[in-house]
Amino acid sequence: MPSAIAILLAAALPFTWVTGERDAGPEPKGRLLTDNPGWHGRAVYTGVEYSFEPPVPDNPGDWFGEDRTVNGRRLLDGKIDGDWHVPVGSTEGDIKVVFDFKRGCVFNEVDLFSSRTEGAISGEVFASVDGKSWRKAGEFEGAKTRPLRIALRGKAEGRYLKLAAKAQAGQHLRLDEVLVWGEAKKGEKTPEAIKPIPYHGELQVSEKRDGGVKIVPIGDIAYEDGTGFLDSSIRRFVDSSVENSSIRRFVDSSILMAVSETESRYFAVVNETAKRVAVPVKIEGAGDGVESELLVGGLVRIEHPTRKLTARERFDMTIVGEDPKAGDLDRLGFFPFFSERMIPEANFLAKRIANPWQVKRFPKAMGLNPGEAAVVMVKLTTKNAKPGKRAARLVAGNAALTIDLTVADFRLSEQRPWVYAWNPFTRQFPYESAARLKNDAEAMIKLGVTHYFTWPDPGTKGEYVMKHLENSTFADWMTHAPVFNRAYAGKVDELTDEDKEAIRESYEQNIARAKRDGLPLERLFLELPDEPGVRSSHGVGEMAKYAKVIHPEIGLFSDPSFWMGENFANHDLIYSRLGDWFDLVDISVPYRTLVEDADNRAKLFAKPRRVKAQYAHPPRRAGRSIAWNSIRYGLDGFAFWTYFAPSGDPWDMRTWDIYEYDRCEMVFPLENGVAITPLYETMREAVEDYRLLKALEERGETAKLKRLIDDFAASRNPDGIEGNVPYRFDFDAARVKAMTGF
Repeated sequence: MPSAIAILLAAALPFTWVTGERDAGPEPKGRLLTDNPGWHGRAVYTGVEYSFEPPVPDNPGDWFGEDRTVNGRRLLDGKIDGDWHVPVGSTEGDIKVVFDFKRGCVFNEVDLFSSRTEGAISGEVFASVDGKSWRKAGEFEGAKTRPLRIALRGKAEGRYLKLAAKAQAGQHLRLDEVLVWGEAKKGEKTPEAIKPIPYHGELQVSEKRDGGVKIVPIGDIAYEDGTGFLDSSIRRFVDSSVENSSIRRFVDSSILMAVSETESRYFAVVNETAKRVAVPVKIEGAGDGVESELLVGGLVRIEHPTRKLTARERFDMTIVGEDPKAGDLDRLGFFPFFSERMIPEANFLAKRIANPWQVKRFPKAMGLNPGEAAVVMVKLTTKNAKPGKRAARLVAGNAALTIDLTVADFRLSEQRPWVYAWNPFTRQFPYESAARLKNDAEAMIKLGVTHYFTWPDPGTKGEYVMKHLENSTFADWMTHAPVFNRAYAGKVDELTDEDKEAIRESYEQNIARAKRDGLPLERLFLELPDEPGVRSSHGVGEMAKYAKVIHPEIGLFSDPSFWMGENFANHDLIYSRLGDWFDLVDISVPYRTLVEDADNRAKLFAKPRRVKAQYAHPPRRAGRSIAWNSIRYGLDGFAFWTYFAPSGDPWDMRTWDIYEYDRCEMVFPLENGVAITPLYETMREAVEDYRLLKALEERGETAKLKRLIDDFAASRNPDGIEGNVPYRFDFDAARVKAMTGF
């Protein structure tokens, strides 16, 4: 948790609103009091409610979607973009709204989004103790662009706050969002509006009460016995580690590492006493040149959709057999792992995870109830460590476990794979601090991502990546004109003059933007319509051909899929659709199943070009195998969908339409960065696997490399690579063989 001094210093720095506009600062003073979704920082969860004074907004009214019988809570829903279902509006030109915070508050600032109102808006803010007698706390007048910041004056205190806003004469007033910042009472009489995640003792793993605290290695948390840990119960996960660790990999605590490598290991810290304990946790003795980091696991719900799933959804979620039953909805799983510098405030943890007592004071005092286990991730990074043996110790209270670390005389290759993760970066509403911008971008860089679907505009995460990651590349759609959607839908036979003009105009705009951003054109790639297949590939090809006529210097990106609903098209059909234009593509990223076909590789996907890669969807299904197959097939790297694309609140799967965490979230958003997940670590290790195998190639150890790749290929599951376990291969044992021999 950041210190008070750090918070004060950060508050004085520039920050960026969700609209993209930069603010010189300082940040809003105090905590968010209005419970707006999307904010992951300092807050008091007040349970605020509001009502309108006449005339009540009716154009549109504050209802949920089209249902006028349900309160839409549109002023506090965390949405400022979208259709007519986002704002509330008044044809009369003024809106008066009263907020009830259910407790005494000190109000510091009100922020108002009103992007749909023509011209400036003005008004006043009032505070009240009883909702009857009102004291003026501020007034405002401003344009609609940046959120209008209203600094309150004097003693703006009370339980109630009234906002009276009006548009210019003759204009229609529409309000998108209101945020109130300050301080508020919380305690037994005024508890916060937090509904804790139900916890049923899932972490109770030991019946012993006459022992002490012990540490148990628990293996690779991302996968359990070849099936996803994410689909197994918490008790089975930890219990099997304590009672029968022989069924897992990493059953001992020895680690062999290359120079310039990071390795993660997971440990259960178990309390076998009769008392609740607060255990300090630390790493000792890693030695010069080795950096260590401790993280603690948070429990969140694992909830699947309960409606009948489509064939595509079942495929994407790697579900085999019957759909999940409703009874699975209360299952919990370890997803977010928190480092000390990223641990949120206690009320955030109480709202978001089922084991806040284990996390909130980590690593100084990790809470453990009798018989309970916590999961700790240890990350070790060798950087430029000298080869040799070291004895590090993981210490938890009076318990200690020696980690026998050997740094091999083996350095990972500096040739890093090309890596693309769809939907880069996380988000926070309504603004992001300078620290959050930096830390969010750093999480992508540390994962190994080199290609970004974003622009490096000034003050953005993209600019940070461009400046700090040499040879990073950036992408946008080729055009946003109607021809793009028509081609995607398979409705383009040939380009019209209007289509060509739209593409040409888009190119000129993209080139101008790249020059403004200082982005060299060789680092800019424009994406053709997504996942060309049987219907769409002809129109996509027409776009590619024309693009290379007008601007051959700009790279093109394409990611063929050819998914037919139940399976993938055969190589003859694929070549008939791509053969006359795919050589124009500079970054080729077909779905990984297509790359397995030797004819597809020879005719299309292994031919020389700027980047030859493949993609996995979702990354969990491929895991580290995608790196090994990239080396096996002579590819330059890989991509995966997706890094961060929750279909609702990223911390609450109950709000999601479809999918699950291990498909849509590799990180969880926090106020000043992210909490990583085991899947993040798995894909980061895939990047290092690629560098490990490249190192063998560079060292001339071709026989060893061939044997490792052959062993990997022979482990392919007979059921195919689309199952939960595409390869039955021990990647970590192979790592050791790569560095030491067979």
